[in-house]
Amino acid sequence: MSAEGIDSPECRHEYKAGERARKQGLTREACPWGASRMLKRSLFLAGWHDMDIAMGEGRQH
Repeated sequence: MSAEGIDSPECRHEYKAGERARKQGLTREACPWGASRMLKRSLFLAGWHDMDIAMGEGRQH
């Protein structure tokens, strides 16, 4: 995996999947990556949480 995945998480598929999941009203448990794929799981959850914050502030990406 390149450093891009860590330096620019917003560009990663997993992050965007987390954002979409939150927009669709899914919970964090919708993450398809388990403990064996922690980087992918972390990116998904980061996207989910960032979208949750944005939605709470009345803005959306």
